[in-house]
Amino acid sequence: MRADSASARRDIHTPLLPLELTGVLLADEINRAPAKTRVALPESRHVVDAVWHMPWSRSMPPDLKDVIARLQRDVSATLGDAYHHLIEDTAADVRELDVADSGDKLINDVQQHFHDTLIDATWPTCPRHARHPLWYRNGSWWCVQDGVAIAALGELDRVS
Repeated sequence: MRADSASARRDIHTPLLPLELTGVLLADEINRAPAKTRVALPESRHVVDAVWHMPWSRSMPPDLKDVIARLQRDVSATLGDAYHHLIEDTAADVRELDVADSGDKLINDVQQHFHDTLIDATWPTCPRHARHPLWYRNGSWWCVQDGVAIAALGELDRVS
């Protein structure tokens, strides 16, 4: 371990004024550093706000976690448990896009996958008409033919 690594470790977590820190982060320090940290570039007089992009540690927005759980309940109730991996993979793709309505995007992408691959061309099937899918909007699955909400996301198992 280098002699200056202890000071770099100490300095990275303290508030900085411009030009105070001139060190480098060691690999294990990056994992413990706040997501946004103010650092000075070595051999330079410039201070930058560094944003660490670590996809393996990026946390999912709480609302997306909730959407995933509710969507998995709906898929399990209607198609079985075989599609949890598909939902997780699709959620990872949606996170990479960094869109505002990530929950809606996830639901629409999973539904479109079921339709496009003919897993179930009417998923989730409208219990009123049995010939068209329900469509997701405003937190619920809707029958667009009648213009009514049928079930909240995560509650398709309660619809007869």
